[in-house]
Amino acid sequence: MSISVRDRKLLWGRAGNQCAFPGCGVFLIEDAGGIADPTIVGEEAHIVARRADGPRGDQDPPGGNRDGYGNLILLCATHHTAVDANVAQYPVNVLVEMRRTHEASISAARSAEDAKELTDEVLYAEIVDEWSVRAMLDNWDKWTSGILLCGQPSIKVRHVEALRELAHWLLRRVWPGSKPRLEAAFSNYRTVLMDLLNELHANSLKVGPPGHEDYEVEKFYKQLGALWDPPAYADLERKFLRAVFVVEELGVELTRAANLVADTVRETLSPRYRREEGYVAITSGPTLMDWNKTTTSVCLYPAGTDPATAYAGLDHFQTRAEDRLRQEARS
Repeated sequence: MSISVRDRKLLWGRAGNQCAFPGCGVFLIEDAGGIADPTIVGEEAHIVARRADGPRGDQDPPGGNRDGYGNLILLCATHHTAVDANVAQYPVNVLVEMRRTHEASISAARSAEDAKELTDEVLYAEIVDEWSVRAMLDNWDKWTSGILLCGQPSIKVRHVEALRELAHWLLRRVWPGSKPRLEAAFSNYRTVLMDLLNELHANSLKVGPPGHEDYEVEKFYKQLGALWDPPAYADLERKFLRAVFVVEELGVELTRAANLVADTVRETLSPRYRREEGYVAITSGPTLMDWNKTTTSVCLYPAGTDPATAYAGLDHFQTRAEDRLRQEARS
C-alpha cells in the first residue's frame, strides 16, 4: 500500500507543513522560488512501522491502516530519527498525543480562508484517489492492451462497463471550484473517455465466451456474407478501417488525458502523486508482419498544454481518418 492523496493532504495540512515534535515547528517545505518544484524536507513518519520488525511495528496502528492518516505524524528528519531510535520514550500513545497537540495549535491559528482551502484540497484529494482506482491506472497497460492490437481494436466488456460507470461518476462530482486547472483536466479526460465509449458502442460487437467477452470493432464487410457486391464491400471495409483508426487514436488520446490529470494533480495538489509509479503507457502490436514485436509508449500532450483545450475533439480524429483512407486509396 501507499499513502493516499487524501491522507497526505490531511497530514500536511493539519500540521501546517511544520514538524509536530514539541518545540521544533520547523517548516518542512522549502520554496525554490518558482524555478523548480518545492524541495520537500519533511518526513511522513509512521507511528506504528509499516513492517512488524520496525519501531512499534508489533502493535495495532491507530486508525487500523498502517499507511492511513491515523498512523502518520509529520516530522523533520532529526526528530523522525529520534522517535524511532527511542521507542520506549516515544510509544504509540505519546506520538498520537504529540500530533493531536500540534494540530490543535495549528488549527487555533488558522484563518477561515486557510481552513476553507484545506477543506477544498481534501475534497479534491478524495476525488483523485477514487479516480485513480476507477480509471485502473495501476493496470493501464494491461487493460488497454487490445486497443492497438494488430488493426483489430478490442477491450474487455467488464472494462467498458467499469469505464462507463467512471464517466457517470465523474459527471456527478460536486467540485469545490478553487482549482480550475485540475477540474479542466478531469473534464478533458471525461470528454475523451465518453467519445471512446460512444465509438465502441456504435462500431463494436461482443465476441468471446460468456464471462470473458470483448467488445471488438465490427468487420462490417462481413455483413454481405456470400453476396458478391464489390462497391458495397469497399464501402463497408472503409467504414471498418475508419472505426479502427478512430478507436485506436482515442485509446492513445485517453492515455494522454490520464497523464495530463496526473501532471495537473502534481502541479496543483500533491507533488508526490504517482511519482514512483510514473506515467501510464499504452502498448501497440503485435503486427501481422511480426508477431513478436510490440511497442510501449508514454503518450503526453505538449508541455504547457492548457487542460481546458487539450483535446481537439472527435471531429479531428474522424477527419484524420478520412484523410488517411484517401491517401491509402491513392497509393
